[in-house]
Amino acid sequence: MKASIPELPNAKRVRFAKDFRLQEEDIERLVDDKDSAEFFEACVQIAPQLKPRSVINWMLTDLYAWLKNNDTEINDILISPANFTALVDLVEKGTINKNTGKDVLNEMLESGKSAAEIVKERGLQQVSDDNLISEMIRRTLDQFPDEVQSYIDGKESVLNWLFGQVMRVAKGKANPHIVRKHLQELLDQKKG
Repeated sequence: MKASIPELPNAKRVRFAKDFRLQEEDIERLVDDKDSAEFFEACVQIAPQLKPRSVINWMLTDLYAWLKNNDTEINDILISPANFTALVDLVEKGTINKNTGKDVLNEMLESGKSAAEIVKERGLQQVSDDNLISEMIRRTLDQFPDEVQSYIDGKESVLNWLFGQVMRVAKGKANPHIVRKHLQELLDQKKG
């Protein structure tokens, strides 16, 4: 008889804190909605390589926002926990960046397609090639010599503007961490 009783909310809170090291606020949101808790647990079981924190962040921000905007329940979405975690994994591995991941998630939820299908169809793979990124940065710096000079003269805030220009040239596909690192290095070399 005891085995047939579902897990009580307090027991679930304790288990989520212990097993997944989630924040209290996140645990409460999951415990309040049995279907979301089941979706989350299916995700972490399917994709043990992902940090539970990454899964919950994607669920509670982007997935929940879509559910709210579309007046939909989590059990009615067109994607499975396996498809959802495949998307999170693509972002975590750096195959696509987080902003692209948000767009892909929306398309997944609208169409039911997998993240891999959408990324392949739309050519969204993130560029992480150091040489290609360095070349984009050099071309951008050549285009904006006045801004480069402003940086050299001490106006370091122009770095963010130049970063945005490089990302525009890369159509948002360049790995932002690599771009920022190489951009900083190239500008500091010019600074001498």
